[in-house]
Amino acid sequence: MNNRFAILPLLLASSLVAQVQPRPSQGPLDTTSTGFGILPSIASDGDLTAIAYTDGGTGGSDTINIVTSDGRGTNWSAPLRVDQGPIGVTKLTQFDACQIQGNNVWVAWEDDRSPTNGRFDMYLARSTNGGATFLPEQFLDKGTPAGTGSVRDWRFIAANAVDVYLLVSIDPTGSADEELYLLASHDGGATFAPPLRVDTTPDDVDQIALAVDQANPLIVHIAYSDDRGGNASNDDIFVVSSLDGGATLTTEQQIDASGPLVGDVENNIEVRADGPFVGVAWLEELGLPSSNEEVRFALSLDGGVTFAPDVQVGTYTGGGVDDVDSFDLGLFGGTFYLSWDDNRTGSDSLYVSSAPGGTGWRPDVVVAAADGGFPAITGDPNGSLVGVVCTSDFDGSPEGCQAAFSDDLGLTWTTEQQYTDQPGNDADFAEVAYNATYRNFISTWLSNTGNPPASATANRIYVGGFRPQTCAPVGWDDIYNPASTTLSFDLRHFGGDTLAIIGLSAGTGPLTASDGRLFDLGPMIAPFGGPGFEATLVGGAGSTLALPNIFAGLGPAVGLDVFYGAAGFSGGVSNLTDTFSFQL
Repeated sequence: MNNRFAILPLLLASSLVAQVQPRPSQGPLDTTSTGFGILPSIASDGDLTAIAYTDGGTGGSDTINIVTSDGRGTNWSAPLRVDQGPIGVTKLTQFDACQIQGNNVWVAWEDDRSPTNGRFDMYLARSTNGGATFLPEQFLDKGTPAGTGSVRDWRFIAANAVDVYLLVSIDPTGSADEELYLLASHDGGATFAPPLRVDTTPDDVDQIALAVDQANPLIVHIAYSDDRGGNASNDDIFVVSSLDGGATLTTEQQIDASGPLVGDVENNIEVRADGPFVGVAWLEELGLPSSNEEVRFALSLDGGVTFAPDVQVGTYTGGGVDDVDSFDLGLFGGTFYLSWDDNRTGSDSLYVSSAPGGTGWRPDVVVAAADGGFPAITGDPNGSLVGVVCTSDFDGSPEGCQAAFSDDLGLTWTTEQQYTDQPGNDADFAEVAYNATYRNFISTWLSNTGNPPASATANRIYVGGFRPQTCAPVGWDDIYNPASTTLSFDLRHFGGDTLAIIGLSAGTGPLTASDGRLFDLGPMIAPFGGPGFEATLVGGAGSTLALPNIFAGLGPAVGLDVFYGAAGFSGGVSNLTDTFSFQL
């Protein structure tokens, strides 16, 4: 072994980890549900991942539950109930219900426990010990007393361990006209300031969005639509900011250039902010009387003080010809990302585009060619890795979960790949979290597995994911094949690492690295490093030497499971792969 690898046992407790494919799906995770889990939300930070969900559906207890894992998202706890409300009373989580910062976990939900049926209030549960236990739930003042008014929509963000924000639209009187309130906490959600009214007219608020400035957690940006133009069928979009942590608001401004009574904002709004860059995206009908939408984007370069005229994103035909149904907006490392589905080819395909600084949107890239939709974007805040997940008919009906990612700030994207492994089961509500500690995408979704206690069409909560850094064995999967004359490993997507080393093992860990990260290789059957087990990386990619395969043409296989993984190096141990196996 080369001497430079002799220090490896000092860096690792023993060995390492890899991926040649998405990791196997796990689940169902909603094991204690009397019905089945619905409305999952996933969050990850450091060495902690959590999924919150509602036990709903036929026979469900309507309780709020959470399962936790480390930053890998591979081993999950039993469900823990976090609410103290009555059984059988409707409670609803949503995509952003779960938030993690360090060892702090928050779960928010809307709750119909008041005596007046259909009057939803907001509740919050928080943990300060990684989700092991939760403090008593809190009723949150939504702008009207408990049991009066009703929550219609909400957005929830924990910017850090202390600054927590909730944006809530409520129906105050039972009418169709909703009001919008911002709730802010600066003690980690222990207490909240009185709700701050956001909208300024008695008109109906519909779509809402919330962002906290990545550069300053006391700067909050809010986007929403209402029908103050005088026609309930034509909503316009407005933006307002708070520069003091939700104490006061700036003057709102309309940012859809179509103007009153022209176009109609529909379905969804997203806002993202990082210092001077504030971007807002929405769906709008501009081809009246056509109901087809297009995705529009407006950019501010002065922290939301002013916005440039909005533009269409995507090279489909707008103006009511092609139709966009869903989208998501991301901002990482100063580059904006938009993913959406449109029917320019006759059926819905999913696309992604990016724009450094929010201008000059790049050509569309196909993420899911076959009936893709409902994208979710996440990635490293520095932009070194960004991924898009969605549901699609990748290999025919029913739908599975699919992903693509970029590790060059959106210049190029990997080819579409499915990361669910449940043929015949339909996937819905795919959500994703990125964990920077392991450079790891962790996704949760609903799969109609037919598992009890529900019917064959009932959804259950599953989890899976992938690490972009890959270690693919070439020839090892069938060493007795005469055509496999050499054996090697192919490595990709190791970021800035300049060296990778491979380990082979007869079992799984986990073992602990010097920085606390876990690896799933056990006792070594081949040393790290040395000919055939190391690779020089250029641009995060490379291959090991090709070793002569002395087993070619021999056999039969002995049925030995061999686990393999790789670690990248850039000074010290850097990127790690998941662990997979082949059989000899």
